[in-house]
Amino acid sequence: MIINIEKNLNYIKQLSDGVKRFDSVKPFDSAFHMSMWMEENCLKCQKCFTAHHPDHELPQFEESKELVRKGQECIGKLAMDMMINQPTIPEEIGKMIGYEKHIPSKCAAFKQLEEAKEQTDNPNQMTLFG
Repeated sequence: MIINIEKNLNYIKQLSDGVKRFDSVKPFDSAFHMSMWMEENCLKCQKCFTAHHPDHELPQFEESKELVRKGQECIGKLAMDMMINQPTIPEEIGKMIGYEKHIPSKCAAFKQLEEAKEQTDNPNQMTLFG
């Protein structure tokens, strides 16, 4: 699934600021459910900046937005980081992670961190979108 990164970055920022006029979904029962799902998926995924830099402080929105644009952070992870208190995410991002009527236990965009490290010495390895 191809998503419009710029549109969704705008949605994420506006949703986190309390604007509710965009199509969004609530795939998680609670913030706890979302954080547990993220721990099992995002923090073990090749596409997650934090998984590669566990000692790095959680980037602020503007830094994260640039990481998403460079392909070094997953837009789904950013959406969930920003929406942890609601827990609502843009509908298009919900579809990207596999949400339809319920959230799957494994993210549809998941790529195992260890597998990805062993695949190649390609310098673009941490790039999500080429």
